[in-house]
Amino acid sequence: MEILDKILLLRVLSNYCYLIKENNVDEVGLYEEINPINTDEFINQVFHLDEINVDVVTDQDLARLLIMKDDELRMKFSKTVNGVEERVLLRESQKPHGAFEISDMELPMTFRGRRYFMCLPFKSGVEIRGKSVPVDIAYQIVRPLY
Repeated sequence: MEILDKILLLRVLSNYCYLIKENNVDEVGLYEEINPINTDEFINQVFHLDEINVDVVTDQDLARLLIMKDDELRMKFSKTVNGVEERVLLRESQKPHGAFEISDMELPMTFRGRRYFMCLPFKSGVEIRGKSVPVDIAYQIVRPLY
């Protein structure tokens, strides 16, 4: 295991032990209480979903979406995000892929006075033709967590 993997494992085990009331785990000093957030409220703040009428989406709209490549999809998506500076959206929607990127787009968000980063992997209908995400692509979903 790499050092960061060991640190993450220790932290997860520490949190688990704390939550099941295992004795002396708080002496390790790794437990960090994370307040849950209302994801519906967070997503609505970012995308104003309560203002979108999905009943007007046509089959042609879905067909256009499925033929978009990643770069076009990220650019269009960036125009739907609220609460992020336009220059940040432009940079994140156009950044090239790299070995050290956490995800395709990392957007700094403020929600209820706290700073979060929304890490967004993108895979277009051009890249994924099946009804599920292939394993070799799924790593992008969990990468921000380690």
